[in-house]
Amino acid sequence: MFDGATAAPVWERSLGSPVDAAPTAADVDSDGKWEILVATRAGRLHALRAATGADVPRTPWALGGSIAAPVVAVSVPRWGDRVVLAVAAGRAGSGGLILLDPLERCADVAFVGEGATSAVLAGDLTGSGAGGFVDLVLSTEAGSVLAFETDLPAGAWGASGRAVSEALPTGARMQHQGSLGGVSITEESRAPRDVSSRSIRVEADVARGGGAPYRVTVALEEVPRSLLPKETLTTSGGGVETRLDAPGRVAVDLPVPLRGPVSGTVVVRVVDGAGHVWEDRFSLSFHSHFPRMLRWLLAGPLLLFGVLVGLGV
Repeated sequence: MFDGATAAPVWERSLGSPVDAAPTAADVDSDGKWEILVATRAGRLHALRAATGADVPRTPWALGGSIAAPVVAVSVPRWGDRVVLAVAAGRAGSGGLILLDPLERCADVAFVGEGATSAVLAGDLTGSGAGGFVDLVLSTEAGSVLAFETDLPAGAWGASGRAVSEALPTGARMQHQGSLGGVSITEESRAPRDVSSRSIRVEADVARGGGAPYRVTVALEEVPRSLLPKETLTTSGGGVETRLDAPGRVAVDLPVPLRGPVSGTVVVRVVDGAGHVWEDRFSLSFHSHFPRMLRWLLAGPLLLFGVLVGLGV
C-alpha cells in the first residue's frame, strides 16, 4: 500500500499466492473504515485493513478455485449500506459466481462450468426499481454472458462497472440504453420429446432490443446434412426464415429429418434492426422410438419361443 500524496510505502503484505486481479476497496464489516479486498490464484479472498494491512477477523475466505477477476462490492442501501461481495471464481470446467455476505459469513454459489477473468456487473437489468432485486451479469472466457437475479433488495439501482457499485438516481444509467433485447423459446416448444412427424411448431418471444425489423431464422443443427429436408437448405445458413415488424411472438413450422434415429439442436436466431444477434436453442431426438419398437417386434417372438421351450410347453 502506498500513500497517494507522497508515493511512500505505508505497508506491505505477502499473501502466499500470486494475485491476478486488481484489489477492491470497500467497508466490508460496516465499521466506517476502508478494507482492501485482494483475491489470489489459490482461491482465497483476503480482507486487509487499509490503514495497517492487518487481516479483518475471520478472514481470508477460502472460496475455492483460482480467482482472476476483480471483486465487486455491492452496496445495499436498504440494508444500511451493508456490502455484499460478488466474485467470479474458477477456471474453465469449474467456474462459478459467488455471492458472499461478509457479516453473515454465508455465500450463494452458481456453478457455470466456465472461467471468468472480468469483474461482475451489478445493477437493475429489468427495471424493477426500488421494489425489485439486484441483478448480476457474468461474462466468461467461453463467450457466454449470464444474468442472475439475487435476493438482494434493490434501491435506486443503475448498472455500474466500477469496483464498488453505488446506488444511483432512479434509472440514471439505464434510460439511455433502451429496452433489453433477446429471444426466448416457449416452454411448450422446448419440451423434451421424440419427434416422429414431418415438422414441428417452434414458437419464441422476441424482445424489443434494437428495434424492427427482426430477421428470424429457425434452424436444425448437429444433424447430418444428408438427413435435412430440402426445404431447410435453401437459406444461406439453413433453416426457415421469417421477419417481424414489431417485437412479440413468432411461430415457425420447421421441417425435420424424415428418418433416424438422430438427435439435433433447434436454434432460433434473431437479428434486430441495429444488427444485434440474439439466440436460444434446445435439443430433440427424431424417430428414435420406431427402431426400438421394431427391434422388440422382431426379438419378442423369439424370446417368447425360447421361454416356452425352456418350460417344456
